[in-house]
Amino acid sequence: MSDQLPTWVIWLQALSVPVGVSAAIIFGGLNYALSVIRRKDDFFFKRIDAIAESHYVFIVARIGKEEKAFEIPRVAAKVAYFFGLDHAKRLIDLIENGDAEAFGFFLGELQTIAQRGRFR
Repeated sequence: MSDQLPTWVIWLQALSVPVGVSAAIIFGGLNYALSVIRRKDDFFFKRIDAIAESHYVFIVARIGKEEKAFEIPRVAAKVAYFFGLDHAKRLIDLIENGDAEAFGFFLGELQTIAQRGRFR
């Protein structure tokens, strides 16, 4: 046996490193892109959950169940985090007034903001 490997084995070894590195870079880039998409989707769904909880609290407050009154500040804090303080103040005002039509328009506005994916 000779001390040297066949030429095809040497070429295979030389080409396997760049191919492996290229594959790692491609998979890393795809993983990063997927994580960005997943983060945006998670934020969108958390905003939609805040809207649903706002609707629930409005209905409970309209029925007049005092044992659920502690949820109003919690939901207002969620709305303030996801949509801004001005929307949280407006939410509290609408819950206190009990105007269902204005509250429906308010929820529609929040849904539009959530779908656009930006703060106001």
